Amino acid sequence: MRHLYLTLSLAAMLTALSGCGGDAIEKNDADIREAEMAISQGDMRVAESVANHVLGSRDTSALTPSQFGRLSMVLMQIADSVDQGDHVALAARCYRKAYDANADSARSFYANVAPEHVSHAVMLATLVGSQDIPVDSLRLDE
Repeated sequence: MRHLYLTLSLAAMLTALSGCGGDAIEKNDADIREAEMAISQGDMRVAESVANHVLGSRDTSALTPSQFGRLSMVLMQIADSVDQGDHVALAARCYRKAYDANADSARSFYANVAPEHVSHAVMLATLVGSQDIPVDSLRLDE
């Protein structure tokens, strides 16, 4: 009887924990969708606020590679609109985190972005790739 009670308790805890992970993913999706909708309506202030909320107030390990990718696209569009380099730096951070979380998923996301986002994806790939080149390997004096 005691064994049955422990097994049922463990099963209930595992079910509760697995439900929490799905809730976090759904909440992140809803927030990112809100930022994307704000951009489509031209409200960069709301989009910036939502992006900062997602990146600043949560443990970003709960974000999926696709969510990091979507956030990077949001941040690049904000950077285009308000011309701030800070947003490009945050977008590059999201790009890196997408690849750190799962390189195959990130590669798939960026390979399949909407046509209007291709230039942003290429810019991020170039920017992040150029930052990965060790400075001592550049011989400018030769």
